[in-house]
Amino acid sequence: MPARKTQRLQVRVRRYTAETLEFDGVELGVLRLAEEREVEVTASDPIDALVRVAEEEARGSKSDYVEVIVDDGETKRVWGASPRHTWSRPLSYRLEPLLRVGIVRRRNIQSLVEAPQQAETGEAEGGEGETGTPRAFVVELDSIEWHAAPSDTYVFEGKVQLLSDGTDVELVAVETPSGIRLLRPAPAALRRARAS
Repeated sequence: MPARKTQRLQVRVRRYTAETLEFDGVELGVLRLAEEREVEVTASDPIDALVRVAEEEARGSKSDYVEVIVDDGETKRVWGASPRHTWSRPLSYRLEPLLRVGIVRRRNIQSLVEAPQQAETGEAEGGEGETGTPRAFVVELDSIEWHAAPSDTYVFEGKVQLLSDGTDVELVAVETPSGIRLLRPAPAALRRARAS
């Protein structure tokens, strides 16, 4: 079998740091682009280049998230990892720029829809013992209070948490180029429990 021909490939490395932003009494865990650079790698194929750079970048990394990208003109390959596990709640289906954050207040939710079984029996399914746990929300997009996100802010895994009890914030909308995702924020009591 003939040896594979090596080629020079440009590999882009992007490093991110975890930050917490505040929007109307809600903490949102995001990633901020800290560094972007290109390295040239000689490899037999793009996957080999991706793996080699990814292994080097993950070893002893002080970043909260590292992304390695190889684009050979035909296919774009992306590898990402969190060398220091910061958060585990998915805010987006993949690492994407955060465009804006929306606050949905209780008074702006038009309807709460319960799972059919709950409506009949009054039993909560998979909840914390509460009956009538909401399973779906009907929210008009024009009722969302939008806030612009700072530049170079990204979401993937993060946190969404209330800063205090008694707030009327019901949901948080996270908008990326892929669309809008509605998230229920964790209660403030959970934040206090982690701090103690």
